[in-house]
Amino acid sequence: FDVVIGNPPYVKEDINREIFEAVKNTDMKKYYQGKMDFWYFFLHRSIEILKDNGIMAFITNSYFLKSAGATKLINHLQDKMVLIKAVDFQDITIFEDVSGRHLIHIWQKTKDKDNVMTKYIKVNKNSFSGIIDDDNYKELPYAEVIKNSSINFETNIRTSSENTLSLGDLYDVSQGVVEATDKVSKKMLGNVENKEFESDDGVFVLSKSELKELNLNPKEKTIIKKYLNTNNIRKYYIDFDDEYLIYSDKETKNKIMNGEYPHIKSHLDKMKSFITSSNAPYGLHRPRENKYFENPKLICKGMFLFPEFCFDDKKYYVGFSFSVIIQKNKDYDLKYLLGLLNSSFGKNWFNINGKKRGVGVDIGVAVFRNFPICKADKAEQKEITTLVDKMLSLNKELRETPENSDKWNSLKSEIEKTDRKIDDEVYKLYGLTDNEIKIVETN
Repeated sequence: FDVVIGNPPYVKEDINREIFEAVKNTDMKKYYQGKMDFWYFFLHRSIEILKDNGIMAFITNSYFLKSAGATKLINHLQDKMVLIKAVDFQDITIFEDVSGRHLIHIWQKTKDKDNVMTKYIKVNKNSFSGIIDDDNYKELPYAEVIKNSSINFETNIRTSSENTLSLGDLYDVSQGVVEATDKVSKKMLGNVENKEFESDDGVFVLSKSELKELNLNPKEKTIIKKYLNTNNIRKYYIDFDDEYLIYSDKETKNKIMNGEYPHIKSHLDKMKSFITSSNAPYGLHRPRENKYFENPKLICKGMFLFPEFCFDDKKYYVGFSFSVIIQKNKDYDLKYLLGLLNSSFGKNWFNINGKKRGVGVDIGVAVFRNFPICKADKAEQKEITTLVDKMLSLNKELRETPENSDKWNSLKSEIEKTDRKIDDEVYKLYGLTDNEIKIVETN
């Protein structure tokens, strides 16, 4: 074919397994990948049936650009095609009753990739009248747009591979526990006949009063862990709200089942109609290794508008909406990493490399592992960690000070100054030029 044009169906595997199974029984199974979308198969097939120099144009959601489930697709595109034009609608509604971000992407099948430029148009929601202004584009080097199994239209700051290491080489990263279920939702209430339950009743996550009502014995209390939700995490600060997790891994699940934790067993038996865990009714769906919670760590929401990493040495547990980072290489301090991640450099990197969701970015564990850590000796790290310790102290004091008081305003000003000092130290570490600093601070 000379041209292939399409708007393929967006279908996720988790709720449409039978559709994927049908394709996996054909020659197209070589393109299957976990966490992929069904429409990826349409692009793979289009690449196969195009003639040399043929054109392929699709409108799809844009989440594939940096998706861990799209690496086979992106590598196939990079091998056989060049991206000649992309129209990014961001969060403009394109199809009625279809949410998300959409992209028109136009490719040409060619082996000649030298000096190819990609025309990129970012549509402004406030001025969009339904007509795409084809003159309002910027040209990007194709070799910079598609690499490392992702597609990126933002200006990235180059970091030398000789001077940096990937975060995953120095630190271990994990998602938080998947409870299934943490608390009763309104939707769940509609599926049970028993009317004694209310929305927000604790299942695996309990309030202080709910925990007290269980009247746990000392042995049972050993599997109760302090728990944070997304409202408890701020940049350099944790605001614990007296919630607690029943941490039940495989071993604990069996002990509960065998009656070694009688009050907890009674509670979970009572709530079993709300428990969807694959280890129901006595085990968390994905408990994760407890090393990620019992050791000093960094915690961050998996989706954010700007980085809000915090340091924890009080053994808090968190749910699947968070990522957790612990030390692997003892030569690299967690607080050094905290300064890098919370800096303007970090914000710019996440904005470029994260998956766009609404006004924020979705940062999965795989993305975190790729964050570039500047190589630094103990003295160089100390320049950052000293400032980070100050930020931790200032933010704690700020939360304990009456808002808008003279002291509160003074602390807030000092936090902003210290944050700026961290930015300057990070720029220096990575060797950013004045122009690169300008890019970081305007992106």
